[in-house]
Amino acid sequence: MNSFSKANVANQREHLILLLANMDVRNKNLENYTLMSSGSVAKLMDKIFKNYWSWCNYLRCESNTRICLGSDTQQLQLIYIGLFLLIWGEASNIRFMPECICYIFHNVRSIFISTEYQGCFLTSC
Repeated sequence: MNSFSKANVANQREHLILLLANMDVRNKNLENYTLMSSGSVAKLMDKIFKNYWSWCNYLRCESNTRICLGSDTQQLQLIYIGLFLLIWGEASNIRFMPECICYIFHNVRSIFISTEYQGCFLTSC
């Protein structure tokens, strides 16, 4: 499988960090702010994948964002978000057609997981 460009990886890494920071800092007292809330990743995942889940429901297909019991939920959520952002970053003009991004994520997720991690913790449920 072809990899993502180094510039896109760097850009989306920064993008993900800023999205998490912005999601977490809302409605917090900044004077006593020390750690990121554990729910911030889940909120960001809900926001990013809302359209994808709607697309899956419309097509009556199972979402590829499920998390198996015994898996590290937060780590998988970050991987899914990162993969979606990487696809979005490489998508060029297709990013203006969200259903195409959903289709690409839906199909690339299983290829990426099986080749990059050989199923060590991201196996299908």
